[in-house]
Amino acid sequence: MENRGQLEGLIRKYFEEILPKYKEVTVAAANAGKKLPVFHKTDFSGHIENFRQMKSAAQELLPVAEKIDIPALAQEERTVARALVASLRDFILLCERNMSHYDLMDRRQYRKNHVSMEDFRLSVTGVNAAMMKSVESLNALETADRVLHGEPVRQDPDSERETDGDTASDDEQAQDCGQNREGAANEQNGE
Repeated sequence: MENRGQLEGLIRKYFEEILPKYKEVTVAAANAGKKLPVFHKTDFSGHIENFRQMKSAAQELLPVAEKIDIPALAQEERTVARALVASLRDFILLCERNMSHYDLMDRRQYRKNHVSMEDFRLSVTGVNAAMMKSVESLNALETADRVLHGEPVRQDPDSERETDGDTASDDEQAQDCGQNREGAANEQNGE
């Protein structure tokens, strides 16, 4: 029971302290990067430091989460612990990608750094890929935590959605998937 309390404490800290700050920092950084002024350079170092702090906070939780000793009979707790570790690892990668991206944004303002549009496009693609992976592992953690607490689990809207007695076509599912990714990308960019 002590291990379960420790696990719940880690999840609470992750959900209530780290993730809300990530959302706040991401929106602020995206807003700062929307319009780079011609005569005034935007300083992204504060945003980069905020991502670094969130990465450090997640890195502090990771070894504790990895070392939680859960008895073999407690399968649901093991599932939650594994989901927490996976989500923390993905979140750390996401913070690294954001730090790299905003460093590139900072360098992009100065012609002498020769940051190409291809470099910028690859950076955005990397951040979006890390965001998608992080969202997936976060959803898996949330689902595992709900199962652990006996709460109803949200059904994935993409899985076997019914339309007039038939399942949604592959084209409809691909379109929905594209819209979901576009929404996540817009949220990442603060739009």
